[in-house]
Amino acid sequence: MKKKLLTSCLLMLSLATCSAEEIGGIWYTLSDDGTAAVSYNEYIEYVGDIVIPFSITNQYGNNYIVTSINSHAFLGRTGITSVTIPSSVTSIGYLSFAGCTGLTNITIPNSVMRIGEGAFEDCTGLMSVNIPSSVTSIGAGVLSGCTALKSITVDAANTFYNSDDNCNAIIESATNTLIVGCPTTIIPKGVTNIGEWAFSGFVGLKDLTIPNSVTSIGDHAFQGCTDLTIEIPGSVNSIGCKAFQGCHGQTNITLHDGVMSIGAQAFEECSELTTFSIPNSVTSMGESVFAFCTSLNSIVMPNGMTRIEAGTFYGCTSLTNVIIPNSVTYIDHRAFQGCTNMTSIEIPNSVIELATSIFEGCTSLKKIVLGNAVAKIGLEAFAECNLENITILRAQPPVQELRDGEFSNYGLPSIGIVYVPAESLSSYRADSFWGRYNVNAISAATVQTWEHMDINITTHGYKADVTWPVVDDATSYELTITSNGVVICTLTFDAQGQLTNIAFRAPAEESAQALGQGFQFTVTGLEDGSVYLLTLNAKDAAGNVLKTFSQDFSTGATAIDEVNADGVALKPRKVLEEGRVIILMPDGRKFDANGRQIK
Repeated sequence: MKKKLLTSCLLMLSLATCSAEEIGGIWYTLSDDGTAAVSYNEYIEYVGDIVIPFSITNQYGNNYIVTSINSHAFLGRTGITSVTIPSSVTSIGYLSFAGCTGLTNITIPNSVMRIGEGAFEDCTGLMSVNIPSSVTSIGAGVLSGCTALKSITVDAANTFYNSDDNCNAIIESATNTLIVGCPTTIIPKGVTNIGEWAFSGFVGLKDLTIPNSVTSIGDHAFQGCTDLTIEIPGSVNSIGCKAFQGCHGQTNITLHDGVMSIGAQAFEECSELTTFSIPNSVTSMGESVFAFCTSLNSIVMPNGMTRIEAGTFYGCTSLTNVIIPNSVTYIDHRAFQGCTNMTSIEIPNSVIELATSIFEGCTSLKKIVLGNAVAKIGLEAFAECNLENITILRAQPPVQELRDGEFSNYGLPSIGIVYVPAESLSSYRADSFWGRYNVNAISAATVQTWEHMDINITTHGYKADVTWPVVDDATSYELTITSNGVVICTLTFDAQGQLTNIAFRAPAEESAQALGQGFQFTVTGLEDGSVYLLTLNAKDAAGNVLKTFSQDFSTGATAIDEVNADGVALKPRKVLEEGRVIILMPDGRKFDANGRQIK
């Protein structure tokens, strides 16, 4: 039985009255200007081939031209297999065919000018789409989640969009922004931006090369591409919100110098991600960037960061070590909540405030050092933590926020010993909060127990002396030097400082010199006037990172090679000897191209 519904409405823009009615098995909104729009009605069943007519006649004999398909019109109608759209239609609304999983074929006529956001989202049976020359506006995510999609073409006469070089994508011509891709897309050279939702939901997308012309990756660009492995080129300077959320295939990501911002939740739920390199060019990261990256084990925050936002490492259950730079002044709520494998952390002297629940649920956390500027600690900052000790370097006791009344003790941590400056012992013991714990004065033994040491780098022209401390239970030390995102060398030492493995572009000494509490190693053959990043990971026998050290350093700048009075170069130089290139040191030692000394 035909369903009828007559309504009167005031259209905000045209002030025209309208009614709605089922005609020929399709629900329409009818306007008094003689136009009709296919509209949503949850009670209409759509199955098989849907043919939308050019014009319709209502029950009163009035004729209407069908000019649009409204938003949600066929939303979730899984029984539809094909749709024929007449040449009278000029717009297709947002989510109009979203979730039509049985839809395999659709032809967009050369009358359509606008296609709304998510119009064909999650049409998992759709295999090909052609955009006619008439289209001037395409919303974000128009084909997101169309996992069977193999072919995307744009009519060559379209002046707004193109699919040049058979790229199987839609590119906005004026901005060179790739706005729609698919599992078979090849991103052309010259594309400068990857737009919002461009590849979202393509679970079958595994390999994709981003050319060096791309400078930005938009919000949700690769969200839900669960099998994707991708390298982000050095040309990229911004990564949008949720850009790679749920990309479980990513195991390691290196960002190059030049990236300045990372949006909220950009790498959230990348569950197989174990390592992540952030350059010092990054000055801002949004909330929950690495939340639920359950395999991430260590990370070094960039020196330009001033805040660690809410939930940044929430639920990173494998995270054992984080190095927070001295540029950070504020750590927001729940930043490290649920990092159940973290055993220790040091808050630098630059941090002024710790927000609510930042270490809540860090059940393995045993040792904390709070810098001398931390003046306020939020509610339940250390809830569910069983701390062996906490070292506070501030002379005045930090203010610890507490709940009111009968809940004032809720969420308080267990702390074995609180170490404070000797001159502040009495004020901490008298404090209403800190006085409830066992408060002792900081001593040299306290600092040694905490292993409050870091790497030290001293440069001499083209050489760098690197000193680092012994780390308990470490069986190896892996030292990596990079410049502008390029690895210069990777060296591995055993627990005694003996060099065991080398992948090196410049010469080096053969072992690290033991210094009682640590080791010293000399790297040579570096470039004058260059900036380097040194990262050293101390690992246990299973290869787990126990502690990470990281520091920038630069070599002395000279206008010409250093020479002595006899005109002999003081820098290493490449020479040809017996048909092979070797590196000749000023003292006569020789190394092959891999950094191994030639005896």
